[in-house]
Amino acid sequence: MNTERTVRVDARLTPKEKTAILKLARSKGCEGITAFLKLLAKAKKVQIEI
Repeated sequence: MNTERTVRVDARLTPKEKTAILKLARSKGCEGITAFLKLLAKAKKVQIEI
C-alpha cells in the first residue's frame, strides 16, 4: 500500500487576510484554505495582481 505523506503548514494571518483568502478560494470552487492550497500546488500557471 502506497500512502502519500502529508505535512502541516501553519501561517499567521489577520482576520481580514483570512477572510480574503477564503473568499478567493470559494471563487475558485474550493470550500476552504486546504483545498485552495492543494489547487495552487497543482497549478501550472498562477497570476497574482494587487
